[in-house]
Amino acid sequence: MEIRPVDKLILTLLIDLHRANNISSSLDTDFVEEIIDSNNHWALSWQYPGMFPDEKTPSEVKEVCNILDMWDHIEYSYQILNQTEKELIVGTLKSEPKFKGFDGNNEYKQLGIIDILVNKMDRYQFLKNRYINSHMPMIDIYQNQLVQYNEITEQSEIPSALTAENIIEIIRRGREW
Repeated sequence: MEIRPVDKLILTLLIDLHRANNISSSLDTDFVEEIIDSNNHWALSWQYPGMFPDEKTPSEVKEVCNILDMWDHIEYSYQILNQTEKELIVGTLKSEPKFKGFDGNNEYKQLGIIDILVNKMDRYQFLKNRYINSHMPMIDIYQNQLVQYNEITEQSEIPSALTAENIIEIIRRGREW
């Protein structure tokens, strides 16, 4: 969805009128205002799908969601492993598997997408209140990890928890580049 500068002005004025007159609505005007100001217009069609039925999700939003889905699965799977399997992962990888985020200087669009998904739309709550500025570029790492993750998960018709070996393979794949 493209919102031109003149549309932005009109929408901002309407939001101001809405607030000044204490009009109750099914729309969250704070959310709408923030989405318009941040140029993350895709979020309007996600939050209000009936209003924007033909809107396409931008590829960078899809990619971030795929990455977050993968990391949600990795972290959940790690949590339910037994202690021996957790020790194998930590011993091999030198840390627990945790989503590190994106680089605030170079991957700010991805960080902005995550902020909206987590803090404005209540999705991916495993990241709520987590510091996710990695201070280093991560997109290439995550893209490589997604390749390995998809190879592993496509082998199973029913989504299930990842094994310790699966988690190690996925994270190592990201380090190969």
